[in-house]
Amino acid sequence: MLKCREFTSLASEYVDGQLSPSRRFAMRFHLLICNHCRRFIRGWRQTVDILKRLERSQAEPSESLITRIDDALAQRLAERTHPPGAG
Repeated sequence: MLKCREFTSLASEYVDGQLSPSRRFAMRFHLLICNHCRRFIRGWRQTVDILKRLERSQAEPSESLITRIDDALAQRLAERTHPPGAG
């Protein structure tokens, strides 16, 4: 069974459809039991969708947008690896 840390490290490949069938199954099973990772992957997909729309529109994301996205993803990952109150 995947742990949350493993799940988040494979999130990009999962969203891009680049995982083997067995790994994809493990990711889906983890999503069934883990509310935190469901929220994480939802946010990840939204970020990917936004970036794809920007790419299609030929617009370059501003440096501040890139920084905000990077900071938000880093914070989410930190929360997943060290949940508040986990000591």
